[in-house]
Amino acid sequence: MRSAGVAVLRPFAEVIRYRRVLIAAVQQGLRDRTVGSALGGIWLAVYPLIFLAMYAIVFVEVLRVRVPNLETPAYILAIFCGLVPFLAFAEGFAAATTSIVSNGSLVRNTLFPIELIPFREVVVGHVSMGIGMMMVWIASLAQVGPHWSQLSLPMLFILQVMMTAGFGWIAATLHVFFRDVGKLVPILTLFLMLVSPIGYTSDMVPAGLQPWLGFNPLAALIDAYRTVLLAGSVPVVEVGKIAALAIMMMLAGYYLLIRIKSIFSDYV
Repeated sequence: MRSAGVAVLRPFAEVIRYRRVLIAAVQQGLRDRTVGSALGGIWLAVYPLIFLAMYAIVFVEVLRVRVPNLETPAYILAIFCGLVPFLAFAEGFAAATTSIVSNGSLVRNTLFPIELIPFREVVVGHVSMGIGMMMVWIASLAQVGPHWSQLSLPMLFILQVMMTAGFGWIAATLHVFFRDVGKLVPILTLFLMLVSPIGYTSDMVPAGLQPWLGFNPLAALIDAYRTVLLAGSVPVVEVGKIAALAIMMMLAGYYLLIRIKSIFSDYV
């Protein structure tokens, strides 16, 4: 029992142990994204707004989607609540997938913990979207006012980082041996964008297709963000399922990478 508990806590202990290295790597990653840019860090705020404008134009003006009991401003805010978390997941997951192969020198440096390479990309992707999450929170305050449920927003964000890290570790490990994984991830990400309730709500999905939402880990996460920010309540059961999935994926991804990382240097 004790060994099982240690096994569960090991990924978290590793992150804490190398926190200084991780913080420095994340800071460098954020600087790399804005270096040479005329707008610099302003892009971190402009990027999600551009996507929001695109979604709003397509769904509100072109497709003329209407959600029952939601006026147009509230509907656009609902889109924002789903769009920013998805962008954070997509950016972190895609960067983590190719991170080990693209950092071969670090892989061959036995002093650097290889497991931090994909995790760093996941954190960078989510930190860069942190400004977007702050914008969503401020917009929700303006739309529905403050509510105690909004205090759980950081918890959802942490669970999302954990889940994305798990997927990132698995994809990064597979990409070392099968480079086709790097080509499949953008396709998978686009598919997830279409089937995730971003421009629509889960209630709008036909009853016959509702069970398929259960296979999309982002669907429950997006619904939880909306409930916490806009409905003023915390979906305890759904958050529990998200937490279980996040922990399971983080452990699966971490131990898969740990078991195989000794031969990475032969393939990168």
